[in-house]
Amino acid sequence: MDRFEFQLAMLQKGAEELEKKIANFTTILMQLKTAAITIWVALIGWVFASKIDALVPLGRRFSIRS
Repeated sequence: MDRFEFQLAMLQKGAEELEKKIANFTTILMQLKTAAITIWVALIGWVFASKIDALVPLGRRFSIRS
C-alpha cells in the first residue's frame, strides 16, 4: 500500500466516522424537538384547562382593559 492509498483509506474512514456522528446528532436533535413540542402542548392544555385568559395571547393585544 503506497502513501496515496493509505491517505485515501484514512479519508474514507474519517468520512464514515463523521457521518455516524452527524446521524447521532440528528437523532438527539429530533428527540429534543419532540420533547419541546410535548411540553408546549402540555402547557397549552394546562392553560386552557385553567381558564386563565391572561396566559393565552391568541391574537389579542396585552392590555389591562380586556
